[in-house]
Amino acid sequence: MQFDVFISYAWTDDDHREWVRLLAACLRSMGFNVGIDAKVDYGNDLDGFMRRIPESLHVLMIVDDNYADRADNSPKSGVGMENLVMRGAIDTKPEGWLAPLLVRNEERRLPKWLKGRNVKYFDFRATCEQGDFPGAEQIDDLWRWIAGLSPDKQHAVGLATLCERARRVEKIDEIRDPGAWASPRLAGERIAFSYADAPLKTMILGAHPYSFSLSVSQCGRDSVYVYNDYVKAVGLVTDDAPYDGLDAKTAYGYITPGRTITPRIGQTVVLMNDDGCMCAVRLLDVVCERNDGVCQKPEIVFDYRILVEE
Repeated sequence: MQFDVFISYAWTDDDHREWVRLLAACLRSMGFNVGIDAKVDYGNDLDGFMRRIPESLHVLMIVDDNYADRADNSPKSGVGMENLVMRGAIDTKPEGWLAPLLVRNEERRLPKWLKGRNVKYFDFRATCEQGDFPGAEQIDDLWRWIAGLSPDKQHAVGLATLCERARRVEKIDEIRDPGAWASPRLAGERIAFSYADAPLKTMILGAHPYSFSLSVSQCGRDSVYVYNDYVKAVGLVTDDAPYDGLDAKTAYGYITPGRTITPRIGQTVVLMNDDGCMCAVRLLDVVCERNDGVCQKPEIVFDYRILVEE
């Protein structure tokens, strides 16, 4: 796969290597495919990896003082070899293909072969004594360069805004994920179900073959409709049969052929799935939807027991 950006750097020391790897991780989190020596696949030699430099959409030089020294004076080093490949490719590339990033480089030194070339660079140098450190502005500039956006930010949408938009989209996808509306255990107590947010207003109880879809909608202040749309059938315990004492055979006696039942708080619903298995659901509370100055989403609270047969 073609790299969005190839990172060339010197192994100056462990702190520098860590900094570069963190930068690469930051760029990957933005969605860019980053080429860096740490990601050489097993079976590929480093020379082969370097030959991918001309194929990359961009090349980013992390230029500290040690990098400049190696580029100028150590042609057989990794940095020297990478610079030889870059130097041979740059004249066939569009303007802005290569950019140095200055770090720990007080005199703004660049490899000598770049002299006379009008290359854009990114200044990530810090002045610790003055509390001056690179930050969001530099990261934003770097992102715009890799993304192929103009450095003119007149119409820019900041990374913070893009991240917030992505968070909104992901949150909705998370809410809509059926897995977020499931309780795979055989029994549960005081389960709160904000059914208006759930896909099809349905929650999955248990797991196959003991899997049941509890589908509800609002009815009254102390009641809801329960549907058989995603199970085989539903029923309502209309007598004084205890919730804890129900078994599958007894529960089946309450099943009805209709589409809906209307339990009230304190009553028990029975569900039958397509395999003929039974589940008892006891309605503990009903919260009605409100929009009178205070927004309240509809919700039910319930216990359930899947009636496993020996």
